[in-house]
Amino acid sequence: MGIKKLEEVDASFMRELDEFEQLFSLKIDNVVVDIKSLAEFRKLGLADYVVGFSTPQKHLITIVEQNESGRDPIEWRKVLVHELVHIFYTKKFRNDKPLWFNEGLACYLAGQKKKDVPITLKGLLDKFSECDKDCYAFGYNVFVKLLGEQK
Repeated sequence: MGIKKLEEVDASFMRELDEFEQLFSLKIDNVVVDIKSLAEFRKLGLADYVVGFSTPQKHLITIVEQNESGRDPIEWRKVLVHELVHIFYTKKFRNDKPLWFNEGLACYLAGQKKKDVPITLKGLLDKFSECDKDCYAFGYNVFVKLLGEQK
């Protein structure tokens, strides 16, 4: 555990890094990952369903170690990709709003399928700057409706 360069966690992340650099028209170097034990991560005081988060200004992803995360290796990797999207999004737009768009895009690009939920104007407005657990499914469904299922 500890801090590693993204490519040291898994060299295949370079594919996503290249893809996102093209998609966002943005170059980001030196993405690092801080892999923590579940006990260390829980001391940060985040919601129980959270197993990773990004600090875009530092190009940092903090994540629970895979064996303790409750996710298989494929799903754990998707969490890392999800957080990588947040780094690109925040660097590109210089903020994280609207949150439903940011979370939805991260879920969509990471291949984290979510339950189908209704999309409403009220939901778009309510989830602009505040995001609860449902925000992920809400945003993901906006992208699915606009672009179709991710392959």
